[in-house]
Amino acid sequence: MENGLLHLTLITFIRYLIYIGIFAGILILLFFLFRIPKNIFRKLLHIAAFTSPVYIALTGEGWLPDTLTLILFAAVVWPALSIAEHLNIYGDLFVEKRPGEVKNSLLLLFLSQAAFTAFCLGVMKRPYILITACMAWGFGDIAAAWIGRPFGKHKVRLPFSDPNKSWEGTAAMFAVAFPSCLICLLLFSGYSLIPAVLISLLTGLVSAFSELISKNGNDTIVVPLADILILSLTALL
Repeated sequence: MENGLLHLTLITFIRYLIYIGIFAGILILLFFLFRIPKNIFRKLLHIAAFTSPVYIALTGEGWLPDTLTLILFAAVVWPALSIAEHLNIYGDLFVEKRPGEVKNSLLLLFLSQAAFTAFCLGVMKRPYILITACMAWGFGDIAAAWIGRPFGKHKVRLPFSDPNKSWEGTAAMFAVAFPSCLICLLLFSGYSLIPAVLISLLTGLVSAFSELISKNGNDTIVVPLADILILSLTALL
């Protein structure tokens, strides 16, 4: 049994390394060829991060090997980035608001994704919840950043919100999270159109609200967690 789990985890992990290596390699090549601005490049790398549990869920060997793969990758990437921090190319690729931000954020991201994978695939036994939550959060977050930062003229002045967030960014989050959720539900959940639309509207609103109240970069946990909870609740109901 243990050998079987080890074998399945190794297969899943190698398959994932190939995926993430090709994805990151292409983006790094494009970065140096076209000198993509660092803030845009960071969000493009973000795609590789939030699609990781999606790829593993679709190609993996079961909830436990999938979960262990994400934990193992977190254990590998943190020391690797700790070494890379001392190289000149690291500073060329990444913008850090504080020392160690990238490696610590990635560690937290992949460990939280491992927990989400265990819950959605192992407990709920509904892969579509993980896929939908990650895609709604991931693409919505990119839209919020790319719209909110350059065009966010109207800051949200609510007691519970991040003062740096804008209504323009929040609207962009919803506008992208909603169709992302709808497409995933129609492809993977088995819901018909009307229920899928209603659940997507609700999930889009939850995504936008949870992103609005997320502070200090913790939206990588808060938003997908909120989406997973609402999708799980609708599944149970």
